[in-house]
Amino acid sequence: MDYQGAIALATRGSARVCGLQTKVGGFDIGLQFDALRVKMSANHDSVLFGFETVQDMVHKFVFLGDDRNLVQVYVKGRCVKNLVC
Repeated sequence: MDYQGAIALATRGSARVCGLQTKVGGFDIGLQFDALRVKMSANHDSVLFGFETVQDMVHKFVFLGDDRNLVQVYVKGRCVKNLVC
């Protein structure tokens, strides 16, 4: 599975399986705002080299990132984790 497939399964795919596609799963107007803010340099395995594209960064996070990379977590529009200084 490539990183695009993993993201699709983790977002819209999961919402569809749970019957929640009209409430969550994307950034469409009318859906609940659930999101992660990621900092790649927070985890040694996901350090950037400086030449990565946005797609490269997302790919690296999907396969190498973990909770140490999460700077902010939003659930239903409310920030439930905030490590931003």
